[in-house]
Amino acid sequence: MIRTTALTSLMLFAGTTTVCCAQTALDLARAAAEEFSSKSASKQKKLLQQVCAAAGDAQAPYFDALRASIEDVRASERLHAKSKLGKTKKARRRAPDADASWRLPASVTYRYGVARIEPVIRSGGRSQRQAAQRRATAELLLLGMLPDTDLVVADLQSRMDSDRSADAFMRFLELWRNGDESFYEALDRTAGTEDSVFFYDAMLGDYVSEFGKGKTEAAKQLARSLDAAHDALHESFLAYRQYRAFREALALSMVLPPDVPLPAHLTRYERQEQGLYSLRQQVTMLLALHDYDPRPVAQLVSESAPPLPAPLWSGSYDPYPAWNALFQRAIPDMVEASGETTKFLEEAERRRIARAEELRLLARGVLGAAGTRG
Repeated sequence: MIRTTALTSLMLFAGTTTVCCAQTALDLARAAAEEFSSKSASKQKKLLQQVCAAAGDAQAPYFDALRASIEDVRASERLHAKSKLGKTKKARRRAPDADASWRLPASVTYRYGVARIEPVIRSGGRSQRQAAQRRATAELLLLGMLPDTDLVVADLQSRMDSDRSADAFMRFLELWRNGDESFYEALDRTAGTEDSVFFYDAMLGDYVSEFGKGKTEAAKQLARSLDAAHDALHESFLAYRQYRAFREALALSMVLPPDVPLPAHLTRYERQEQGLYSLRQQVTMLLALHDYDPRPVAQLVSESAPPLPAPLWSGSYDPYPAWNALFQRAIPDMVEASGETTKFLEEAERRRIARAEELRLLARGVLGAAGTRG
């Protein structure tokens, strides 16, 4: 719980705002973040300092676990500068530009292919980058999350990236660019849509040169024709996408309040089918069993995850049998705690939303008071 003294004093300082209950938590956070961004840099810094100090009073097992995770990463010196993979390559014809769909506000990210937690590199000068970082911190608070939650998300993905056999393939897709985004991001974003990205002859030739070396039967099959290379590249992407997106969804599900949706490219992981719990709901339940500490959950995933196919294009990747086994083993403990799994889920979601709402009210009152500009 946030201490009443800190909450009350800051609310009185900033003034409270009347909001429409029909708006979602995400709508409110984005609107307030826009309002915050309209203030001067000095005003932003002052308000962020005040709300971050008050957020430090948030008392709950969930917040305590996140703070411990943040301290763990900082103490381990796992934060790195942006790594250089080599010269980037661009296709002549680009896929449609990415839309403005929501993603977690972040100053750091986990970079697959090099297994490093690195800063998010933004265009513009130093002042623009600092403004973007302040905006990211503000939006996290407005969503009901602690500052540096993006660091926890990156750390969790690092812990769950248990199979490094496809790092070279991931670096390949990182060096090939679609505008400002990697080819992996473009493929992931457009998969299953009319805007699906196509592979180009130059890219396929580069792929064969990189992964068709040697005299193995797999290498010979890859180098047989452009069609064979196309099929192998496509199958490799599908397998790796299942591996990576599953981990991205797990990490975000462990930190996002239950009433904040996953980003658009991961929404499939929060859909319920045939009356079953969605992956996101299952993550919430396992997290509650571990006192809301995401690190033990990530460790369980890492220890039980199946390997990627070798070579990568030779088969699919299915993370669900191992995950389902983890979840099934946890059900007796859920039933013992609440009598039934549905009630256990409802209680876990209610607790997390309540704690998030306390931070939101605090942050909206201080950072996003409507109609004020500094």
